Amino acid sequence: MSHDLVQMDRSWINSRMFSREHVDGVNEFMSFVSERFSDDEELLCPCRRCLNRIRRLKGQIEDHLYIHGMASTYSR
Repeated sequence: MSHDLVQMDRSWINSRMFSREHVDGVNEFMSFVSERFSDDEELLCPCRRCLNRIRRLKGQIEDHLYIHGMASTYSR
């Protein structure tokens, strides 16, 4: 693994939906994304429904993470 890759805490991914841990994890993930991508850029959505196969805007991704949760296989 490259040293320049940022390792995020993924422990929240399997937490109960809408728990404090889940909400904080989504917020942290979205902050990470917002620092690296513009608002009008479509990214692969890592939610349990899209599974990194469908491109969406950041706001849609945030909604999906709250509603569907993050795919447990998400690694990058």
